[in-house]
Order: sequence, then C-alpha cells, then structure tokens
Amino acid sequence: MMYSDTHKLNTYFYLVKVKMKFADRFVFVALAICVVGLMVLLSGLDMGLSSRMLDEGTMEEQFWKGFHLDFIGKSNNLSKIERLLYERSRYLDEKKLYYIKNETRDMSHLILHPAYKETIVSLNRPHVNSSRKYIMDWLLSQYNPDSNTRLNDSPWKIAAGWVNERQITPDYAPEIGSILQEMATRRISKADVGHQGTQLKLLLTLDGSQKVVFKPQWYDRDYILTGTPYEGKDRHNGEIASFHFNRLLGLNRSPLVVGRILNLETEIIPVATPELIKTFYVKDKDVCFYGKCHYCKGESTGVCGHGNMLEGVLILWLPPTVSLTKPVKHPWARTYRQGKKATWELYPDGYCESVRSTSYYSARPRLLMDIIDAAISDYIVGNADRHHYETFHGYNNSILVMLDNGKSFGNPTWDVESILAPLSQCCRLRSETWQRLQLLTKGVLSQVLAELLSHDPIQTIIHPSYYTAIERRLQHVIVTIHKCAGQQDVNQILVGD
Repeated sequence: MMYSDTHKLNTYFYLVKVKMKFADRFVFVALAICVVGLMVLLSGLDMGLSSRMLDEGTMEEQFWKGFHLDFIGKSNNLSKIERLLYERSRYLDEKKLYYIKNETRDMSHLILHPAYKETIVSLNRPHVNSSRKYIMDWLLSQYNPDSNTRLNDSPWKIAAGWVNERQITPDYAPEIGSILQEMATRRISKADVGHQGTQLKLLLTLDGSQKVVFKPQWYDRDYILTGTPYEGKDRHNGEIASFHFNRLLGLNRSPLVVGRILNLETEIIPVATPELIKTFYVKDKDVCFYGKCHYCKGESTGVCGHGNMLEGVLILWLPPTVSLTKPVKHPWARTYRQGKKATWELYPDGYCESVRSTSYYSARPRLLMDIIDAAISDYIVGNADRHHYETFHGYNNSILVMLDNGKSFGNPTWDVESILAPLSQCCRLRSETWQRLQLLTKGVLSQVLAELLSHDPIQTIIHPSYYTAIERRLQHVIVTIHKCAGQQDVNQILVGD
C-alpha cells in the first residue's frame, strides 16, 4: 500500500508539471515582450537626452545622480576618484552635481559643476605625513582667491547662499576671489556713518544694494604698537590677513574682507548722507572726516586721506537671512582696567569647568569649542580684544561669528600668551583643528598666507616681520597642546565636532 500511495503522488506531480509547463511558457513569452518593449522605450529616452546634451546650441547643465562616469583611464587616479565619488554620493546629491559631456565621451571634454571640483579637492586632502610641497599646493588650490572665476549669479547672492549656522564661507569656494574683486571695484551708491562700535567706520552700499563696512587706514605697515595688548585703533590690514588666516585654519567664521582705496571726492562725498557729510573737513589740503562712533569726538579724532585718496578695507555685510544675537560677554574677557585682573586670571584652575557647567554653555556644546578655536586664531594673529562675541540668532549650534579682527597684527615681537587661556585652561581641542595646525607647520603657514594676501588690491598687506611671528606663535600653540596632554597621547584631549 505504501508503494501504491507513492506511485499515485508521483503521478499527480507529473500531471501538475505538464500543465504548468505550458503556463510557464506563456508567462515567459509575455514577460520577454514587456522587457524588450521597455528597453526600446528607455533607449529612445536616452537618445533624446543625449542629443539634447550634445547639441552645442542647447547645451545646459544636467543633474546626474547615477555616478556612471566613463573614466577611461587617462590618469592613474581615476579609479580611486571613481570609488571615492561613490562613497560620497549622498554628499554630492545634496550639492547637486551637474555635468555636460561631448560626443567623444573624453575626460578632457568633461565640464563639471564646482561641487564636483570641491569633491576632487577633498579627495586629495593631505595628511600630516604628506610632503610640504603637496600640502602647500593643496592649500593654495583650496583657498587661493582667484578673481578670474566666472560668477553665474550676483556676487551678493552667491555669498549670501553660503551662510548658515556653521559657516560664513564654505571650505572650498572658488568664487571668493571674484566676489572680493567685485567688492573692490563696484560703484558706491550710498555712504553713511557707522553707528555701532567704538571705532570709526563707514556704512557703504554698493551697486546691487549690497552693504559693506569700510574701515580706514590709521597706521603704516611698519608701525609697532606698544602698551596694552589691545592698544590703538583698528588695523585695516589686520582685517584682511585675519580673514584669510581664518580660512586657512579651516574656521570660515569671518565675513569677506578686501582692501580698497577710496576717492573721497568722487566716490563718497557725492553719495554721502547729511549725517556723514557734516563730519567732513579739510586739513592741510587733505580730505578728512570723523564720522560717528563712541570715540568719534570731532576733528581731533578724524581720519585723513592723502589728498582725496583714503586706503581701507571693505567688510561684507551679512545677508538678511541671518541675524546676530546681542553681544555676549566673552568668558575670558579682560577687565580693561589697569591693575585689575579678571576671574579667569586670578583663579585659572577649574575656571573652564565652571564655564562649561553653566546653563548657557551646557545648552550649546559646540560654542565652547568655538571659543577655543577663536583663541588659537586670535593668538596667532595677535588679537587680544575679543571681549564680546555674537552668534546667529535662533540656533543653539551656531558658530561664534568672528567679527572685528582689527586689533590684530599690531606688534610682531609681542606674543600675548594670555589670549590662549581658553585652550590652556580647558585642555580640549577639536580633532580637525589639531590636524590643520599640523599641516601649517614647517613654514607652510607663512608661505601660503603670503601668497593668498598677494592677490589683494592693496599691497603689501602685512610687514614681513609678521610672517616670522605667526610661525613662532603656531609652534607655541602646538607646545601648549602637548603640555595639556602631558604624558598621554594628544588624541586623549581631542574631541569631534
């Protein structure tokens, strides 16, 4: 009986297979017809897209999410680039990678959106063991302010689009040089007094309704300030050098700055507001003005040009899409009173922890690290005057906006170590900042910074003695970091962003 049942079961399965054989053939044929039809349809769409892309008369940027580039092996790095591009595909999707190809499908004829170029630069990012030349070449390719880059939109709109809660400029921004050139040459449509602050400045409007702050020249490049660490008036050239150094350090937290020589007679007086024009006067055939500020007390406090010409800098006004908070007192601010020390100077042990444990900083964990970054930057450029700071309103993770860098580059022989107090007392540092500091050693900092500054319209920006100073101060920062680590590895005091 067992055999009979088994035989019946096998017979049943055989009949089922026979019946399904005909059904399977029918389904397979139908499916094949669908696939062929779909391939024909897609081929037609692809040919249509290709014909539009290859038509020189209608060539336009096309968004490409597939990452199916035909790297044809003309460079030994292409396979590595292709692999890493795939790994960064999500990032590039956000940056909207565009491309245009010609019919030869040759890499030499591939025109790419700046987002792709940014990725290529990032792929080749050097490390601390890279050669000095390689590091310098990479930094210059990343930060060189080339004014020949074509702008595809208003310079003011491009700069405004960069600003978010964690940056004012992106790390890679090839348009910066061209935007700085626009700032240095655009017609001034309005000139007004600068109402805020202790220092004399003007609020100018350039064509295109872009506001900029003008800070005038007070000192020659070789003038050395002595006295307090915050002695004297703002150094206009210090604003330029600090902006480019801030970017070299990877911080990107300062507004764009460029030098400009104004003709007060033809560029300012004809468009000056009544409040500004009444502060103009002539002294020894030089055109002067004293404007409006805390220390602006009449002609005795005014600034004069050489005849009609006055050198200074323009600082780009932040876009209306962001607003600054009210100034916050810096926890390591000085007392600005002779003979009176601040709490952080009197009781350095445990001071950092007392700051970190406050509700304000515990709710903003990145802000204390921003303060340490700013302290390193300020120490190297010699700015001992960061008594208050501002952030972007509405963001708990906003950057510390590094405004007012004019008290920098005042004395190349004086290294004001107290500026580093946030670093030496907290003994914490971002990993990215530490890596960047190491890249800038061995003379890289001074040589690259000199090259960046050589593109500014006013020359020279800083006296050669300051290049020696910033190299010396950079080494002291690194020594301070190693002291914090003590017998431990430096990685023990490093933190992520």
